[in-house]
Amino acid sequence: IVATLQKQTTAELILMTTWSPNHGPYAAADLQFDAVVKQIGQTYHVPVADLATIWQNHDDVTGPAGTAITDFAGNGPRDTFHPNQRGHDQIAALLKKTLEE
Repeated sequence: IVATLQKQTTAELILMTTWSPNHGPYAAADLQFDAVVKQIGQTYHVPVADLATIWQNHDDVTGPAGTAITDFAGNGPRDTFHPNQRGHDQIAALLKKTLEE
């Protein structure tokens, strides 16, 4: 896919690893998948935003922690998988940094 996009488009590509918070059932498999993503990035000279640097060993990037919304109940249930406001902010900052490199 990456080679095809490089040949057939002028798009600036960026790869991103998985979001798989601590203690999740898929964390080990996702880290293996991420290694493949990083290898593809290296092979095709495409930058990779490594989300593991955000979620690995950081429990404050999912669920209600770090959210700007104080009334959690009014906005539906929270979980321990999806990024909260802090998680989204860090993902955005990492993508920006990766694009600027």
